Amino acid sequence: MSERTLDGLAAARARGNTGGQKPKLTPRQARIARQMYEETGPDGRRLHTVAQIAAEFGVTRPTIYRHLTCLPTITLPPAEPTRPAAGSAQRLEVCGGPYNN
Repeated sequence: MSERTLDGLAAARARGNTGGQKPKLTPRQARIARQMYEETGPDGRRLHTVAQIAAEFGVTRPTIYRHLTCLPTITLPPAEPTRPAAGSAQRLEVCGGPYNN
């Protein structure tokens, strides 16, 4: 890259612009998509196909798969509530994306 291009990119980063395309789904939409994907009926089969989920959010199937791999699997809480150890902070680290809530 030319020196002027690199200077311009550095100046944009200094202003807080990161560049690149914004994610197609918000973190909330990605969590909803994960919940829809993991929903199963009484027969144990998934209630929604990836194509149906993609149509619901207006994105492509690969976009849904990409967001599903970046989110942790949803697990049900244990039967007995447990307390985390004192001073143990948990942070969600997945795919380096916007899902660190």
